[in-house]
Amino acid sequence: MMKTFGGLRVAVAVLAIIYILIPLIVVIPASFTSANYPSFPAEGFSLQWYAKILERPEFLEAFLNSAKFAALAALFSVIFGTLGALGIAKYDIPGKSYITALLTSPLSVPQLVLGIALLMYFTPMMLAGTYRIFNCPYRDLHTICHEARINRFKWI
Repeated sequence: MMKTFGGLRVAVAVLAIIYILIPLIVVIPASFTSANYPSFPAEGFSLQWYAKILERPEFLEAFLNSAKFAALAALFSVIFGTLGALGIAKYDIPGKSYITALLTSPLSVPQLVLGIALLMYFTPMMLAGTYRIFNCPYRDLHTICHEARINRFKWI
């Protein structure tokens, strides 16, 4: 019974992914058109639309701001998350399993649902768009698992 639904699940997943990616089949080639308007199929080959993005300072400023925030978020995530995960993995603290579950809970929530919920929650606090919320669970889980493996084999 399970094998029958296993194949069906794979087929539905593949169809869903194809359905989601179909617009890219049109949008990406249309972005390389040499016409003065986006068209599909592309009329010639040109990078004019990409050059126009680089001419707009607001796009460059937004890209640089995103890169700065991403770098800072990654830095703080690695520093604080590694320290916290090492503390959870090495020491027998009360509520260890609850803390681990809390820190890794975003891994079990679909990213779209999580993104909408976090946007609604953090917008009134002027924190919308922060990257730390998404970095923490992945880093914590990786560090806890890695530390547990090191301790298991007594490499330290």
